[in-house]
Formats: sequence, structure tokens, C-alpha cells
Amino acid sequence: MELIKKIIAFFCILNVCLFVSHAQNRVVISDKTDSEAHHSAILELNSDSKGFLLPRMSLNNRDNINDPAESLVIFNQEIQCFEIYLDGEWHHIWCQEPYDCGGYVSHGGYDYATVQIGNQCWFAENLRYDNGCSSEELDSDNDSPWCGFHEEDTEEVYGLLYRWTALMDGSTEPGAQGLCPDGWRVPSHDDWTHLERYVCNDAGNLDCETTFPMDTIKEGWDGTNEGKILKSCLTNNDSPPPVDTCRTEIHPRWNSNDTHYGTDIYGFAALPGGYLNSSGNFMGYGTRTTFQSSTIHWSYNDSPDHTWVRHFIATQSGISRNGNTHRGAFHARCLRNVY
Repeated sequence: MELIKKIIAFFCILNVCLFVSHAQNRVVISDKTDSEAHHSAILELNSDSKGFLLPRMSLNNRDNINDPAESLVIFNQEIQCFEIYLDGEWHHIWCQEPYDCGGYVSHGGYDYATVQIGNQCWFAENLRYDNGCSSEELDSDNDSPWCGFHEEDTEEVYGLLYRWTALMDGSTEPGAQGLCPDGWRVPSHDDWTHLERYVCNDAGNLDCETTFPMDTIKEGWDGTNEGKILKSCLTNNDSPPPVDTCRTEIHPRWNSNDTHYGTDIYGFAALPGGYLNSSGNFMGYGTRTTFQSSTIHWSYNDSPDHTWVRHFIATQSGISRNGNTHRGAFHARCLRNVY
């Protein structure tokens, strides 16, 4: 009890004062001064303005708990479930209803196709929502919230290119909604890594957790054929891919490559809409695409300057990750979990 009193005193110094009372081996922790634990409880939390928050974990966090005790309870953020550890296994106490992925989502007057990959539901096409950012002046200021179509994208089939500030709609938090619809988010660096790992494992490739580490250290090209699997099969190749409907001489499509053409197994349909570089030049139309994340790569003078991104190009079957400047503009997808 002396230890509890010391802890409470510490929080009181921080102006988060709680009150502890005890009687007959019963303890109450409360933000009210006149509380007393119920006779049936050894510990009671008492408040009419605050809740009790369980540890919030990913699957990886949960599985890394050392020797979990019987009846340990957590909240699993990845699958949106309250879980309890019993008889050597984690069991669901309650889970949010699954999201029915695979249909269309209306947002800003446009219907976006969606696709489920693992327990993630992705937009199957690039975001094109414009909250006024296309009318902003394009300048060298990182904070200028510009968006616009690639100058060669006359039919606007690849979606908008966004500066990070515009895409995030004022937020700097990983997993923020940004310009995505309600219930959706701008995928974080970890969200992209989950996708890469799932595709890697599903393809039967080896060492997927090492190849696509859940860290902010490894950069560069990773994987075997994960990028190829996620790229649209639309191409102007004369030979592969083997399906005639994947060949086209008009956009949207990838430029010819007989080795690294897309197979689009899941329907993610990554298309090469190019990008806007930090000098304000449009590049990469037909040969590459870069997808934004909501996770800051590094900051300059306490302001976000680079963001973690994913690169897909016509001459590579893997996926590259690194940090791209906020002066550039890149494509975006939206994401929500399927529980």
C-alpha cells in the first residue's frame, strides 16, 4: 500500500491526481475524494469521466510477451479484438464485426474499387479526392498542400499526385485519415510492411519477416516478386503476360518489360502514373509509381521533411522503400483493416 501511495503522489505532482482508499483489504483508485471500494471487489476503479484502458498491441507485440500469465487480457489493434490468454493460447473475448471488403466506396463523387489482401482492405485504384489542393500554387515550400494530375495523364486514369501535406490534411500522425473516407486511413509504414509480408508468404517466398522488417532502418529494394504480384498486368508487351486482356497500347498500362511485368494476382492493380520530383518536374509516366505512407521518415528543424514510401517500377519485380521529400508529389491508396 505504501508503494501505491507513492505512485499516486507522483501522479498528483503531474496534476493527474487520483485517490486511494482501502478498507478490509479492499482498494479503490478514483478521481473522486469520497470513493470506497465495493465490498465484493478487492480492487475498484471509480470514475464518471474516464475509462480503464487495456494495453493496445499488434499481433507481433502480443506474441512477443514473455511467458504470459493465465487470464492475461489485452486489446489487439490489428484484428480489433479483446483477447485473453488461457490454456496456452490467445482467445477472443469480443471482436468488431468484419468489414465486408471487395465492393465500392463512394468518396467525393467517385466510386473506388476495393480489394482484400490478408486482413487488410485496400483501395484497388489510386486516390483522386481533391479538397481544394489542386487550386493551391505549386512552390518550393514543403508545407504547400498541392495536388494535381501528371501532365501526361490526359484522361486522369492514374489518380492525383499529392504532396504529403495535402494528403495528410493537416495531420502528422501515422495512420491518420488524411483525405481518405471515414473509417479509412493513409497507410502507415508498418501497414505497407504487413502487405509486403503477406504477399511474400502467400507466394511461398522465404524469410519474409527478414526481407520486409518491421523497422525504420532498412531501405532499398526488397523481395523476389512481390512488386510484380501487386502491379497491374496491363502492359504493351508483345509476349508476356500470357493473358490477352492484359495487353494494351494505350494508357493505363506499364511500358514493355518481358521479365518484370505485373501479374496482379489480388487485383491491387498498381499502375505507373509517375510522380512530381522535388524540382517540380513530372517524371516516370508509364514506368513507375510511388505510394505515400503516413509515417515520417525524418524531419528538418522539427518539421516533417521526408516520408516513408514504396516504389514500383517497370524493370523490377520487388518493392523499394525509403524516404521521399515532401517537395515532391506521389500517388496514394487508402486502407482499412478487415477483422
